[in-house]
Amino acid sequence: MTRRDIEFDAEGVTLRGWFYPAQGAPAGPFQGKEPAMVPVVDEDPLAACALPAPDSWSWFSETGMNRAPARDWFVQHLAP
Repeated sequence: MTRRDIEFDAEGVTLRGWFYPAQGAPAGPFQGKEPAMVPVVDEDPLAACALPAPDSWSWFSETGMNRAPARDWFVQHLAP
């Protein structure tokens, strides 16, 4: 198993560690490939997504329009 040393900056603090890729795991960002993408919600509750509950779809697709009308006001009154 090949150990990969990792290092990154987090708000001015350098964090260091190591990572052991799982054997047989598909290629991903650690092998230079694009990461897998999963939609957050889907209208079909049986579809693969991060939040598969039926109310998740309604929350993300409807609630924002009902609870956040201030965006329209901002665009009409303050946007250049």
